[in-house]
Amino acid sequence: MGAANLKGVGSPDNAGEMGFSLSESTQGGGIATRVCRKMIDIAFAEKCIHRVMIRGARANHRSRAIAERLGFTFEGFQREAAFLHGEYYDLAVYSILAHEWEDAPKGH
Repeated sequence: MGAANLKGVGSPDNAGEMGFSLSESTQGGGIATRVCRKMIDIAFAEKCIHRVMIRGARANHRSRAIAERLGFTFEGFQREAAFLHGEYYDLAVYSILAHEWEDAPKGH
């Protein structure tokens, strides 16, 4: 099982932040990449978003690989920006702009 969302639709700066998660049993099959690709298509084509951002834990290489596979640009780390299970974690920040999405990789 899993979930995906896009926050910020309708914001004054036309930017959204995508989030996603999958149970361990469903990871590794490309589901998250395909779902994210479709949501980004909708964000740019139908919701007129200008910028989509993905943030993931520095050590979460699978989530970071999804952003990279989709053609997002790595912007840097937000230090100790997430608090989970009693600990602070650095977040890797990725983004893509509407005009960049047109040229982004479309494979699986």
